[in-house]
Amino acid sequence: MKKVLLLVSALMMVFQTYGQDRTKYGVRLIQASENLVRADKSKDIQVFIYGDIPAVENLVKEVGGEINTVSKDILTAQLNFEAIEKIAVSESVKYIRLGSDLELASDKALGHVFANQVHSGLAPLEQAYTGKNVIVGIIDTGIDYNHSDFRKKDDASKSRVLYIWDQLNSYGGENPEGFNYGSEWNQEQIENSIDQEKPDVSHFDTEGHGTHVTGIAAGNRGIAPEADIIMVKASLTGSTGIVDAAKYIYAKAEELGRPCVINASLGVFMVPHDGTDPNAVMVDEMVKEKPGRAFVSSAGNFKGNNMHAHIVVKKDSPVYTWNCPVPTYSGNISIFNGVVNNSDLDNLSMSFGLDTIKYDEALDAPIPVKLVDKLDYFSLKDVKEQGGTKQLILKYTDESNAASVLFFLSDLDENRSAFQIQIVQKFKPEQSNFGMGFIRTYFKGEAELNTWCLAGLNFTDEAIEDLKDKNITIEEGFISGDENSTVTSPATGKEIIGVGAYINRDQWENSLGEIAKTKKEEVVGDMAPFSCQGPTIDNRIKPEICAPGMYVMSSLSSKFNTAPFANEMNKDKTRIVMSGTSMSGPVVAGAVALMLEQNPNLTNKEIRDKLFSSTLTDNFTGELAEPNNTWGYGKLDIFKTLSGIRVGVNEVVIDNANSILVESLYPNPAKGEVNVVLKKEFTGKLSVYNAQGIILYQKDIQSFSNNCKIKTDDFAAGVYMLNVKGENNSEILKFIKK
Repeated sequence: MKKVLLLVSALMMVFQTYGQDRTKYGVRLIQASENLVRADKSKDIQVFIYGDIPAVENLVKEVGGEINTVSKDILTAQLNFEAIEKIAVSESVKYIRLGSDLELASDKALGHVFANQVHSGLAPLEQAYTGKNVIVGIIDTGIDYNHSDFRKKDDASKSRVLYIWDQLNSYGGENPEGFNYGSEWNQEQIENSIDQEKPDVSHFDTEGHGTHVTGIAAGNRGIAPEADIIMVKASLTGSTGIVDAAKYIYAKAEELGRPCVINASLGVFMVPHDGTDPNAVMVDEMVKEKPGRAFVSSAGNFKGNNMHAHIVVKKDSPVYTWNCPVPTYSGNISIFNGVVNNSDLDNLSMSFGLDTIKYDEALDAPIPVKLVDKLDYFSLKDVKEQGGTKQLILKYTDESNAASVLFFLSDLDENRSAFQIQIVQKFKPEQSNFGMGFIRTYFKGEAELNTWCLAGLNFTDEAIEDLKDKNITIEEGFISGDENSTVTSPATGKEIIGVGAYINRDQWENSLGEIAKTKKEEVVGDMAPFSCQGPTIDNRIKPEICAPGMYVMSSLSSKFNTAPFANEMNKDKTRIVMSGTSMSGPVVAGAVALMLEQNPNLTNKEIRDKLFSSTLTDNFTGELAEPNNTWGYGKLDIFKTLSGIRVGVNEVVIDNANSILVESLYPNPAKGEVNVVLKKEFTGKLSVYNAQGIILYQKDIQSFSNNCKIKTDDFAAGVYMLNVKGENNSEILKFIKK
């Protein structure tokens, strides 16, 4: 949805001259100031402002702006362009960045992460955990508060939703305290509106995404079925909504004296992908501020589009990326952003080219025909010194306009600059049977940089080989796109738990009474083909953990248009199957709620350490001796996390009959056998039980004389209890076997 908004925005872009100093503007704010949509200078927009915060707060108030969230060196505010121009000249203001455009990142999942065992309090847990007295905050498209999944099980007239803040609704309720936009409703108002024809709460989830996500994390059939819920319906366009929502939710939790985990199944793609954008930085600070807080964010769904390119430009060796633009109803568009070191600006120039194309039936894809235009190189330093904007035109061979190139450049921080490129093509069917062309972006000089393509697909090495098979000459210097460094913000944050997705199920009974099945190549447990991967640009592991996210069944909003989705809905049409890292994020968020019920005072660092040191590894993840940028530390296993079982060896060491330390098998699934090593004098029985308490294996043991080897191949997949009788100590030993 957001891509469409971006495309429409770009198509309305024209250049104007305001004459103000825009050296402190981010590239998207420069772009907005050139946009006809933003030509009304009196219209308020949401921005992040960096600088001397006490002084900036006074400046914003002096020009009539509204402040929402404040951190040590960034604040979020609403003010118009005239006000922005006035405060930009102040030495107290360092940077001003437009609010972010967000992408929505969107049963059996409980079993995959072993939440069922946690809900039942299986030993060695001292009790069952369901998220009681913990707040799960959701930042998304809203919630169907009427859905039975969010009502109390013992009284359907009562809701587990404590608050709703609809950032987009300016007429239904009051602004929440401390914010000057949106409408807020409390639990009493929500309960008074349940099942009413004319409810007081004028909030709806027409997209269904937020309802589905909330159901996974904290619905009555979710991971934390007794947690309380706070929903913030976020504005997705030009928004500071994630940061403001986090401040709002954590403040409510603090008022109630409750621990809180927030899930954001949405993200910003047009960022440096290193955790330095304001969404990540400001949420990081909030999470570190107090114990009992955590923030979970989906990694994003862009894998498979080869959207990233790491570009190394050497002297006298120009390079280029090749991009296929995205067709829209009114044209074709490519959108890029990039990050370059300021020290390289003097040495880096760019240019653009256009190839006409034709459709190849054998490849079932368009292929290039001829390079029809290549522009002169321009210096990035010159663009920056001339105000940060440049407009160019690509032409067809008949000199008619083929595409408009809009280039924006500004400071990202003291050491780096960011640029954004929008290339809008006109339909011209006589030039190619697609009315579009392939775009080349050339780089010349000496520099190292990273670029990302949001709208359009980068050519890969494989695609280039296909072209060579067609006897198409490929110009030297081509750089292919790759899947790396595409995790969205705020998941790139240093304190934020970034979550990837794997395949959750391969079939379900749909609303037609049929068994819906997935593709044969989609194997349960395997990585979802869309799940973004790291590393971050500053070389950190992302995502850090993975959970079920493809084909997850959860709550269906009654306001969602279900007409095209009979195959995805369940029989009674109260639940629906959706896929995305949007679905894996709330699995982890619900799991963190269970952790916070067990220990409300966990710090974010403790939560992360416990989660990442107790993951499940299997045939899909591989042994993971070290975390990687696809699976992170492995798959979520919340039972192992709460049980305190540690990852690392295939040996159970008993050195004291009164204190048995049991470590889970590594790798997992277990291969071959597990050794039970007796370090002290001990005589007794060793038994292995299944989850139903049935003895599957038993042997008399005595220290030093007959250490026991348990063959894991003798057991089916499942959870098993290792019981050493003598002092009647018990712990959990897991065998997971395909």
